[in-house]
Amino acid sequence: MSGLSWSPGSDALTKITPLIRTSQQLTTDTLAKLAALDGSAYVSIPGSRHALDALAAAISAASSGTTCLTQAIAANPLHGVGFPGPPADEDAIRHARNAEAVPLVTEHLADAASDFDLAATCCAYIASGIADAVRAHPAHSRTPTPTAATPRRHARR
Repeated sequence: MSGLSWSPGSDALTKITPLIRTSQQLTTDTLAKLAALDGSAYVSIPGSRHALDALAAAISAASSGTTCLTQAIAANPLHGVGFPGPPADEDAIRHARNAEAVPLVTEHLADAASDFDLAATCCAYIASGIADAVRAHPAHSRTPTPTAATPRRHARR
């Protein structure tokens, strides 16, 4: 997001809005994964509690990133016309609002990027840890027992 090119007003709204939608969907998907893990046999594996807690923290970081994006929208000046009354220099007002908004929106976007980076890093470590824990778990290394559909080979005498 730090490389996102935008201008105050409608341009920023147009460019930030899809980021909010994507971040909300990713947060929702990750929350579903957390719920699935919580209700699975994974919870019996040593260390699973820490992985679940870390995944919940990743969801929190992603949610915080989404909040930063919405704060950028709130700080972004949309250019309408003021209330009726004495004549106002609309160009001067627009220029002043833009000048005030640029550093605020930039800061919110940088904070969002940082939060999403943290969430992504957490998810990468968690995924690796879960895969290692599942591979190391005794239930994973059991040899499957033959079933009726599997032909058995008898040892030659």
